[in-house]
Amino acid sequence: MDVYLDTNAVSYFDAYPPDWTAPVLAKARERLTEEVDKGGISVFISVNLIEELLGISTTDPQKYLRVINFLWRVGQNNLLHSTEDLGRAEATNGGPLEGNDRLEWWINVDIARRASRNLGQLAGIPQLTQQGFAKFEQDEKTRRDDAKKKLEAASGERREVDQDDAALVEICHYVAASYTDLLVTDDAGFQATCEAIPNPRLKVVTFEEFVVKYLGVAKG
Repeated sequence: MDVYLDTNAVSYFDAYPPDWTAPVLAKARERLTEEVDKGGISVFISVNLIEELLGISTTDPQKYLRVINFLWRVGQNNLLHSTEDLGRAEATNGGPLEGNDRLEWWINVDIARRASRNLGQLAGIPQLTQQGFAKFEQDEKTRRDDAKKKLEAASGERREVDQDDAALVEICHYVAASYTDLLVTDDAGFQATCEAIPNPRLKVVTFEEFVVKYLGVAKG
């Protein structure tokens, strides 16, 4: 089963207020890791997810490192192409990509992994890494513009939104999640976006449902 965890869902594995205890979350992390290692679950990562998680680093660097290291542990090398590249490939392919065709080339995965896990040492990372992150930043406007077009096409409405509109971020996550079987999110706005653009393949569940039903860890 292919799974996409949104930004909050990934963070919730580290701390989920108010009534999930640390031992229960530790068990949930352990169970997800076990499922990944035995091939029962594959966790997919997007550049947008990494970019959003970077926000944690400014307020709580240690939490950020715990979260990003856990994400790479369970996500392994499953870094999806950018929204723009997925859309271009779909048009060329005549439909959604499957298997490893969905994923970034291994060197781009290494670039993202190394840079995202070494924020304080970015200057010491090889030039290739810095160039890779610069390219991610250059692609951001294109991804957001493409997301706006997709949202307008799906809703039948022209929306005047700025670059910070949460809907644009949501649609980028939605495009990434559409390449998996299960989206984990507690975000009501994101859930509404998913309902507005139905995808028979994609099932949307909350963090609690994922942990209890799919990982078999009781809340407590």
